[in-house]
Amino acid sequence: MGGYADYNMNDSESGETVAGICHPKGPNAGPTPQWLVSIAVANVAQSIKKCLELGGQVVGGPHILDGSQFYVFQDTAAGGTRINQPVKILLGPARVV
Repeated sequence: MGGYADYNMNDSESGETVAGICHPKGPNAGPTPQWLVSIAVANVAQSIKKCLELGGQVVGGPHILDGSQFYVFQDTAAGGTRINQPVKILLGPARVV
């Protein structure tokens, strides 16, 4: 990737990326200068609507990556979070909020 490498953790069976640590470059560049927590949600549009109602601000998205739609938002304390609506849950049972 343009002279640098991101670190990805891949599912041992499917080979799909399930987590990663990325440089803030290329597709990962954006307005949040800190690590992002990524939260899987059942309905990303509904979650963004609630975020805006509570005073958050969308700072990136919508984006599509590996079949998942995601947004990046800042909360009222300027913390960055990524929410995504995955195509499937890759690591077994999960609680989707």
